[in-house]
Amino acid sequence: MNKKEQYQCQIFKRIFEPVNRTMGQAITVLQDTWGFDTWVFFSSDYFGNEWSVSHVKTMGGFKLQIGDTVKSKVIGRFPLDEGFNNHIEPASLEIQGSRNVIIRGIQSHMLHVIYGETGQLFGAVLGLDKNEMPLENRQALPVISLISDMYVKTHNAYQSIVAERRRVDSVRGIINKDTVTELLNRQGWSKAVEAKQHALQKSGGLVTLLVFDIDGFKLINDKHGYNRGDDILATVGRTISNHVLSKDIASRIIGDEFAIIMTKRSMRTAVGIANSIKDALAIEGISISVGMVTVKGPAYDFENAYKRARDKMYKVKSRKRGAWV
Repeated sequence: MNKKEQYQCQIFKRIFEPVNRTMGQAITVLQDTWGFDTWVFFSSDYFGNEWSVSHVKTMGGFKLQIGDTVKSKVIGRFPLDEGFNNHIEPASLEIQGSRNVIIRGIQSHMLHVIYGETGQLFGAVLGLDKNEMPLENRQALPVISLISDMYVKTHNAYQSIVAERRRVDSVRGIINKDTVTELLNRQGWSKAVEAKQHALQKSGGLVTLLVFDIDGFKLINDKHGYNRGDDILATVGRTISNHVLSKDIASRIIGDEFAIIMTKRSMRTAVGIANSIKDALAIEGISISVGMVTVKGPAYDFENAYKRARDKMYKVKSRKRGAWV
């Protein structure tokens, strides 16, 4: 199996995971209702080349365990015939798993192969017995089919809900993100800070807040136009993203003013990150003035901390641009 096929197989298994779990309950029902010694649910890879035991209920007649695999000789088909079958010759089913199990002595089996709505293989429900089973047992097959179809349809509905939630989350992400810098905008910043505040009030920890703006940005816009200004803002956004962690909060607050919240980093580390951002921007010909404060618990008053950091930034700008305090 090449990398593309492996990827498709992983996606397929992940999509049907909720159905796999629910199918285990169906296996228990089948075990309690029909007389087969062993009931197994095999989940299929995307191409039907391999079938893996994901659920098994047995009275001990066949040594099967979760993780055993069946290699199919015909793509898209299980090694045994679908339906209700007695008098199987030769009576054997090779299982190539961790124990290299070979099942022999099968006299009866009931098999239903399950397909998704788009025709892709999903798995197979299999009943095994060492004895011939009464023909009445074939009545189980339509029930198995009904249960299987019901779970697949339920799963498809579940996936539709998940897809809609992801779409809504994506829209929310767009609303909360600045399109020029790809950092949070002010609205996104407010929501992220509120969530961070609640989390820190429970867990505690050291927090550092940086506020900075671009020196002479208005002159750049006036002299070179807003396109040049947007290029500079985008460069600042990329530079910040390259220097902070996913747990940090970084935002373009308004105009050329930016803010960063760093958690669980020492002041020395935070200073180092601030200097790295400043130096990286200097290479691009961009100068910034930075104000930095620590935010302490238990209240973690970010609103007050932001004002203090902003005041420090303006003191830097009034004395010497391109520095920080």
